[in-house]
Amino acid sequence: GVARDVTERLRIEAEMAEARDAAEAANRAKSDFLANMSHEIRTPLNGVIAIAAALGETPLTPKQAEMVDMIRRSGETLERLVSDILDVSKIEAGQMRLEEVAFNLRVLVEDVLDQVAVQADAKDVALISRYLPETPADVIGDHGRVRQVLLNLVGNAVKFTDEGHVLVSVEHTPRESGGPPSAV
Repeated sequence: GVARDVTERLRIEAEMAEARDAAEAANRAKSDFLANMSHEIRTPLNGVIAIAAALGETPLTPKQAEMVDMIRRSGETLERLVSDILDVSKIEAGQMRLEEVAFNLRVLVEDVLDQVAVQADAKDVALISRYLPETPADVIGDHGRVRQVLLNLVGNAVKFTDEGHVLVSVEHTPRESGGPPSAV
């Protein structure tokens, strides 16, 4: 007969199981925290968006109407950002799905530029958009995520540009047969 002492191996296996259980509990606690914070942030944010929309329905000067619209769009962007934070758990679980909706890319780009215009004006930085002729205006994709990425890129470009301009150039890359959708 052969005898082996497996005490150390059993101890290590028990420690690993305990560590795994602790990590799973921490992940559940993080998900619960994100869900609770989302609710707590969305409630007042929805109020801000609703008040901005109601204010936009009242008689305003063109400048006031523009500012109210910027408040509303910024609130909507924050609302999407809160949703994106919640998507972290979906990404970790491999359940993240991109939306495929039709939207006008030119309108989205101009909306983003309008949102950062105040910061750009304060720094005397010009915002310029350029569309190559073959670039379609209407595209299909995840409108909210494209907006958020573009807003982050343009916002950072303005933040780190001390003089001159920020150029957003939009071009179409043809889809390869069997390849992923066109990139813009």
